[in-house]
Amino acid sequence: MTVAQLIERLYDELVADRGAVGNFSSFLRVCALRYESLIAQGLIPRDATIPIRSLDADRVLGHLPRTPRAVAPPNEEMEPNRALN
Repeated sequence: MTVAQLIERLYDELVADRGAVGNFSSFLRVCALRYESLIAQGLIPRDATIPIRSLDADRVLGHLPRTPRAVAPPNEEMEPNRALN
């Protein structure tokens, strides 16, 4: 999969899950940081020749909560003071 294909797939999955995309560049940054965090924890090998699809997803992602966190509806502004808390 090319980088462009990966980005397109992430976008499509995000739209399918949430119905809209607020700040996609922020979403991509979070994805990259989570990926690097999984490598640092030893849950994903650093060796790029090992395909991701060959890994056990339950083992890699088992520490994450099963239900997604509540997310504000797209385009809903946060109160300025709430954003800092």
